[in-house]
Amino acid sequence: MPHQFRALPLAMTHRQRGLLALALVICVVITWAVATASGRWAERESLNELGDRATAAAGLNVALVRNSLEKYRSLPLVLAQDDDLTAVLKNEDPIRIIRLDEKLESLATAIEASAVYLLDREGRAIAASNWREPATFVGIDYRFRPYFRQAFDLGTAEHFALGTRSHRAGLYLSRRVHDEVTGEAIGVVVVKVDFSSLEDDWRRAGVPVFVTDERGIVLITSEREWRFDVLRPLPADVATALRESLQFGNAAFNPLPLRPSRELSTESLSVVNVTLPERKQNADYVLATQAIDSQPGWSLHLLSPARDVMNRASNGAELVATAVMVLLLTVSGLIAWRMWQGRQRSREQAAIRESLAAQVAARTRDLSLANERLTAEVDERRRAEERLHRTQEELVQASRLALLGQVTAGVAHEINQPIAAIRTFADNAAVLLTRGQPDIARENLATIASLTDRVGAITGELRDFSRKQSVGRPLTMMPLRDAVDGAMLLVNTHRQRHAISIDVQDIVPSMQVYAERIRLEQILINLLQNAVEALVDRVDPHIWLRIAYDDRQVVVTVSDNGPGLHPDVVDLLFTPFTTSKPQGLGLGLVISRDLAREFGGDLVGGNAAPDEGQSSIPLVPRDATGAVFTLTLRRMPASET
Repeated sequence: MPHQFRALPLAMTHRQRGLLALALVICVVITWAVATASGRWAERESLNELGDRATAAAGLNVALVRNSLEKYRSLPLVLAQDDDLTAVLKNEDPIRIIRLDEKLESLATAIEASAVYLLDREGRAIAASNWREPATFVGIDYRFRPYFRQAFDLGTAEHFALGTRSHRAGLYLSRRVHDEVTGEAIGVVVVKVDFSSLEDDWRRAGVPVFVTDERGIVLITSEREWRFDVLRPLPADVATALRESLQFGNAAFNPLPLRPSRELSTESLSVVNVTLPERKQNADYVLATQAIDSQPGWSLHLLSPARDVMNRASNGAELVATAVMVLLLTVSGLIAWRMWQGRQRSREQAAIRESLAAQVAARTRDLSLANERLTAEVDERRRAEERLHRTQEELVQASRLALLGQVTAGVAHEINQPIAAIRTFADNAAVLLTRGQPDIARENLATIASLTDRVGAITGELRDFSRKQSVGRPLTMMPLRDAVDGAMLLVNTHRQRHAISIDVQDIVPSMQVYAERIRLEQILINLLQNAVEALVDRVDPHIWLRIAYDDRQVVVTVSDNGPGLHPDVVDLLFTPFTTSKPQGLGLGLVISRDLAREFGGDLVGGNAAPDEGQSSIPLVPRDATGAVFTLTLRRMPASET
């Protein structure tokens, strides 16, 4: 306003200036009143229109949730009638279980289910689509879950909960499985529905959406920090019971940051003030709520931003009301503004050019420094990888030499016997030749030749086994029997010294596995040597080596009738430096499992039957009461599977 007054003629009187000021004040007051009234009207109409859009959007999202639920509801019913499931429940054969695991894995991938798994009558998971994952459900006892108890008693169940293994929330749909002959309930099949993809879609849309159950607990939400918060406070006893049931983990059940602001025309709509976790500021939203009829007790809530709509409506009304006043003020200062703007534009353009030049120079320096750091990091990582490979090679070789040291004394005794016999037969051959009995001498020489071959086989096996080989050496298809025979040759004397019987299942000569012979022998020698040491001073010691196979893999099981593994060691078998031997380093089983996984297989261990006193594990004889180690190998390279 001072610029406009200075532009008036100097002859303007005091009264005229006062009247002009009064006229301007009256214009401002009228403009403010019109702007306020029109703003409130526009705000109310905009909120009602926004409420209609929010209701329509909520209905669309309810349909999406309903479709997600109906997509999976029929699956447990179909799976409960599958012959493969009932066959595994009747006979937990390892081969059938592996095939069922693969079948469930393919099914879960095809339908985008979080998990599909099978529980026996005791609630133990015996097959699951996530059988390959570290957090697999296989072997976990789920009898405490309501979806198991209700399905087993009532035939079907639905239960929303937080996964105890995956720590991901989802809806569990379960169905009882019957024996088709007797009609007896023999297990439960479960399909876990994960709503993470739906939540991601909501999150990308940018509109907060969440679903609550009958208690107001948030189950599905686009806002991660709102999961398991509540619309209204829960009674203390209800919250305690929910935490003890592990349905929602250790959720705090915090109230949602929704504060009512005003009511709209319908009960399902209201304006609330919300603090979103990611935005860290308050804002007004129109809250639309609709029940999900396909899931009793569930409701969907959608928050549509209201502040921008209200601001736009209010600003539009104020703009119309003040247009005349703005026009007058604009005309009076237009000339001065344009002159000042020209000078300002020149100064700004010069400043922008200087700023851009400085930014380009700084960015060039930063890129050069970043490139130098990246090059150094790449070189350092390459050197670290080379050191890691060398360390792995040395660790595997050290483990192999340690095993070789354990069997060397017995092998030396094994070699001394044929050498002594060679000396005796050589002396006898000389005497027979002097007596003119060349035929008998020739038989002695033939015996010497066979004994020499035996010594050569033993020393050759020792030489091959002790040779240092690269951990990254290419794997090939090799006969399984060659590795088993080599391992038996090196542990044979040790087990004979303690009168330990080793029962090895016949192996088809043509059976080949994807491995490398010396490293596979190292695994087998480690398992057999551990079994022999566990059976020293045992009555009637016995070791069994059993084999099962299908088109894709071979399962080798080594078991004994020793005392078994100590309970404190079972869970830490494959933890480095964990051992029950006074002189052991605790690295043999760790290296053996790493070698097995390098072949594309695995190595697991445990006890045959810690409670019953006899084995119930497939491939393990009933007389085996000690430790059991199962080695899994592929029958073909991964590129051909």
